[in-house]
Amino acid sequence: EQLYIQSKDIRKRLFGDIHPDYAVSLSNLAFLYDKMGQFAKAESFYLQTLEVMKKLLGESHPGYANSLDNMATFFDNDGRYEIGDSLHKQAREIRKKIWDENNPDYAASLETLAIQYDDMGQYTRAEPLIKEVLRIKKKVLGENSFDYLYSLGNLALLYDHMAKYDMAEPLFLREMEISKKLSGETSPNYANILNNLAILYDKMGQYTKCESLYTQVIEIRKNVFSENSLEYAASLHNLALHSYTMGQIDKAESLCVQALNIRKKTVGEDHLLYAESLDALAMMYKNRGNYDKAEPIYIQSVQIRKKVLGENHPGYADGLDNLALLYRTIGQYTKALKFFTMAMEIRQKVLGENHLNFAISLNH
Repeated sequence: EQLYIQSKDIRKRLFGDIHPDYAVSLSNLAFLYDKMGQFAKAESFYLQTLEVMKKLLGESHPGYANSLDNMATFFDNDGRYEIGDSLHKQAREIRKKIWDENNPDYAASLETLAIQYDDMGQYTRAEPLIKEVLRIKKKVLGENSFDYLYSLGNLALLYDHMAKYDMAEPLFLREMEISKKLSGETSPNYANILNNLAILYDKMGQYTKCESLYTQVIEIRKNVFSENSLEYAASLHNLALHSYTMGQIDKAESLCVQALNIRKKTVGEDHLLYAESLDALAMMYKNRGNYDKAEPIYIQSVQIRKKVLGENHPGYADGLDNLALLYRTIGQYTKALKFFTMAMEIRQKVLGENHLNFAISLNH
């Protein structure tokens, strides 16, 4: 952070505040604060970057479109989907005017919008966009390219989210073949594909295949990133949840605690990844009847989500739901109703009444 700030100040002093190098420094800080979970600071730097690019390049330049997409993705991740959707569309229209519809950059703008629709649960809007992206990339770049590979994975994930598992599986397998050819069987990208396929098999009930893949992912990430990396912790977390599903309770809790400790050491206790591990451990305690252990862990997770995301974010609503489910289980119905209602009101406000997650709140 301090180095980025120092770089920004030097560039501003040398070049002024309407210069591409100064815009790069602003953008770097925006991405950094986004990763750190300091969303108010991130938003400020995204806006500054956008303003500089607008003054520098004008509103009909691909560089300005890139800044729009970056800003849009930030709003998507923050749960402000309507703003993100509007910015993505602006970026797409700019690129459409500049390039023909077989241009990879135009395809990229379609893809960012498709991913946003996927995140919003608007799958029928996302599917034709990603298919069009695949058509363009296959025609221009060929099937043995990392860009095509990325889009193939996005379509597979979309079908996974739609519960069309029979359509997702062959895409994941094809993605695995291409990745193996391009970067080998020990690359981080190959491990990510194995991980996605493992999650799919878990949902399909093909547990033997699933566990084998999770184990492969753990070994690859251990060798590539080390045992104190977030990637390795994520693999432990996934295997913990799978082991829990298989009734291997002691193994699951042990893996979950390992992942929790790595995340605590790596990103600290005020991070969403740490909250994710807390939720998993609390869930295991709750389902074993250890309610006294589960409650303070769920409360800690809710507090982290509130601090990091704010009180009007779907991620905060998820934490409230977890706590409400615990109180319903132990018969504290007044508390349960309070937190279910808070979660529902957040989702209604942020996501709207036609979103799948709002329907989940109504079912509770």
